[in-house]
Amino acid sequence: MKAAFFNHPLVRQLLTLVFLSGALICIFAPDAPIFQRWAQQNVGVALGYVALGLFFLLSNNFRLMFVCLGCGAVVSFHYHEKLMRSLHPPDPQPRPRHWEIPYVTPVPGDLSNYVIPHAPAPPH
Repeated sequence: MKAAFFNHPLVRQLLTLVFLSGALICIFAPDAPIFQRWAQQNVGVALGYVALGLFFLLSNNFRLMFVCLGCGAVVSFHYHEKLMRSLHPPDPQPRPRHWEIPYVTPVPGDLSNYVIPHAPAPPH
């Protein structure tokens, strides 16, 4: 099935801009309520992009297919990263790992700064 409408360069470029702007709005949502609602539905947006990619695959329009599948991948990757950040918040007081050696400024004549306190061996 060949859709001649989607093969027109102007239509293809406009649809590419619409798809890319939809993905960017989903990731970097402004404060307007409609954009926030669009950003909250990012799983549905990613699945919609995949469905559009399959439609363009069946209509033999591979450029728009790659644009849609790429937008779906970017939106789903952003959702995954946002989900992982919410499940594992950053440590409020990051502490050095026990195998990291802190930098010590040497004092001339005093060798006590060169002695590293006993620390357990790093895991193998």
